[in-house]
Amino acid sequence: MDTTLLLTHVAEWLGVISVTWLLAMAPRFKIAPVLFKYARRDGMIGLFLGVGTLLFAVALTTVAVNNTIAGWFPISGPASTLLDPLVLAIASLLPFIAALLTRGQPPLSAGWSAKRLRTGLQIGLAVALLTIFLRNRVMDVVGGPGSEQITFLLFALGVALCEETIFRGYIQLRLNSWLGDNRGWVAAALLFAAYRFPALIAAGDTTQALFGLLLVLGESLTAGWLMRKSGHVLGPALYRAASIWVGVFI
Repeated sequence: MDTTLLLTHVAEWLGVISVTWLLAMAPRFKIAPVLFKYARRDGMIGLFLGVGTLLFAVALTTVAVNNTIAGWFPISGPASTLLDPLVLAIASLLPFIAALLTRGQPPLSAGWSAKRLRTGLQIGLAVALLTIFLRNRVMDVVGGPGSEQITFLLFALGVALCEETIFRGYIQLRLNSWLGDNRGWVAAALLFAAYRFPALIAAGDTTQALFGLLLVLGESLTAGWLMRKSGHVLGPALYRAASIWVGVFI
């Protein structure tokens, strides 16, 4: 276990949670919870789709599938490491979009509220900048990132937007309405950690995979907290995109 890396992440999580909590105290950041008329049914649907996403993640992390994806999209540089997660995230999002359309539910029910867009953007940018500061990357941003860094950041943003729409937008909001805010928040975080675990195991080192799972769970709980306070997917998505980016370009 890399103790220094763990402490760095813990400091990041605590900083993000603290800043989000302080921002959310302002009256203009106050938001009403998203409630569902048939909370149990919607919660069960979210849970069912979440488990299906886990099984799909297991299937897509096999060697054969990964090699096929790499052959379809020949991308070089650090961004190539995000190709598999991006394809998985986009493909995983499709059933959730289909569920929204089939049931006639608005984007608000998946964390995409037009009224909360500004709040989500402001909180998301604030914690993204905080993450860059805590990881000591301010001068790199001021100096201007290179083309490889920009490409990687765009891939990271794509992954984060898709995953946060699934787990914090669609699933967490439904579990919150069904199980309550705290239990729904934790349950969605555990589902996300399980979704990411097959890719960690695929690396072949069980000890590192378990350590990675711990980091993913901490990040997932932090993103879930951001969703609770911002009410919009952009909040946790911008945070996670920044965290992924600074975690590679160090």
